This record gives sequence, structure tokens and C-alpha cells, in this order.
Amino acid sequence: MSENDEAFINVNGIEICFRGWKMEDAPEMAEIINNKKLQDNMLASLPFPYTEKDAAWQIKSMLSAKKNLYYIFGIVYNKKKIGSIGIRRIEKTAPIIGEIGFFLSEAHWNKGIATGSTRWICAYVFEKTDITRIFAKTFPSNIASCRALEKTGFVLVETRKVNKNGNTMDLRIYEKNKQIHLFPVE
Repeated sequence: MSENDEAFINVNGIEICFRGWKMEDAPEMAEIINNKKLQDNMLASLPFPYTEKDAAWQIKSMLSAKKNLYYIFGIVYNKKKIGSIGIRRIEKTAPIIGEIGFFLSEAHWNKGIATGSTRWICAYVFEKTDITRIFAKTFPSNIASCRALEKTGFVLVETRKVNKNGNTMDLRIYEKNKQIHLFPVE
């Protein structure tokens, strides 16, 4: 799927569109990420407040990344970006493994959008690439993300301690494997 292509799914009666990020999306990205509750659930330590300049830098980084290394899509509802979902290939150590990450604007939490988006991108990456395993990292306190992963077939494989903003926290690691049929399916 090229950056100008779009894909659509219906989640609980809500039509969601996936398309690549563009530089002109920086104001919408900044509006979404400039939320302390959202940032507390993200693994990355981002600046707060998160500005349009921060968003422009992030989008520029995505657009300049290798095309077969990142599969990142904006999540669009009513012609407005409401979040992002992507899978990053673990290029150097395990090129057939990817890491998924996603975020949604707070107004769109708990509507099934993260679950539907996760289901869509896993199917997309498993079908269009040679990636055979996808893993995710989330904090146990981010119950909605844990549930979205579990509902889409991810299995909890490990819990470890990490440091975020000077605090030691638990981190859950989930994984999902591509269904490979060794024998013909009838």
C-alpha cells in the first residue's frame, strides 16, 4: 500500500480509514499526542507539551524511513486523523519479526478502534510481507491496550521491569505468530 492509498474497515458501526502520514498532518498529530494521559501509556518518553514542531519531526522521520522497515498508518475517522498504528521490522537481529505500536486520541478510546486497527494491520503485514511474528509492549495499567492485543490473538509471553521517566514499572510483552499451514487446508 503506497502512502496515498487508503484501506477501510468498519468497527462497531464506525468506518475507519488507514492512510500514510503526510507533513500537513502535524497539527492533528500534535493535538492527539499532547495529552498527558495518552503519553503516560506510551513507552517512549516524549516532550510535554508535545508541539506541532515535535509532530513534524516525527512525521519527517517516518517518511524518510526505509519502506520495508516501517509499516505505519494514520487512523482516520470523519476525514480527521484520530491516531496511528504501525509495525516496525526488527531489521538487524530478526528481520522476520515486527513490533507493533499504536495510539488513539482520548475521545476515541474504548470504542473497539484499537482492536479493529490491530486486527487489520496484523493481517496486512502477515499477507504483504515476510514477517512471521509480531510482538507488542505495554504497561499493565494500560488495560485497554492489553485487551485489544488479547482480543486479536496476542499472547502474554513475558513481564519485565523497565524505567520510564525515572520510575521502575512493569512492562508486558505480547506476541502473535502468523498462522502457517504446513499441510493443505481443506
